[in-house]
Amino acid sequence: MSNNDRIQEIKKIERGMKLYESGLLPKQFEQNVLDDAYLLSEVERLQRENERISNEMDSLMIALEDRAPYAAQKYWTYLLNEKEKLVEALEWYADEINWNSGCYEGGIFFTLADDDSGEKARTALSHLKG
Repeated sequence: MSNNDRIQEIKKIERGMKLYESGLLPKQFEQNVLDDAYLLSEVERLQRENERISNEMDSLMIALEDRAPYAAQKYWTYLLNEKEKLVEALEWYADEINWNSGCYEGGIFFTLADDDSGEKARTALSHLKG
């Protein structure tokens, strides 16, 4: 039933109530008119409540949509920072200087990479594992 149909139905009920109140409508129609009026008023009340709830849900969805991009952006930034740490560690291990430079201790040559013993990689990976 469209809104226009509902309005027309309400108008019919109002006319019926006026006829009843004027005494032109037989008593037997009293309960039917009152029942219809009550049911229509309940339908209207529930429609208003539904509209209120729908509006509230729309507001909540807008708020969620507003927050979701922020959360996504925050997570994206976090991932970029983690990627940067991993790339930095990988670049350090890829740099030949760290494998060719170092010092002698007790007649053994220890490279910078030997001295690190994988610490840079473990540190970068530990951020991902939490």
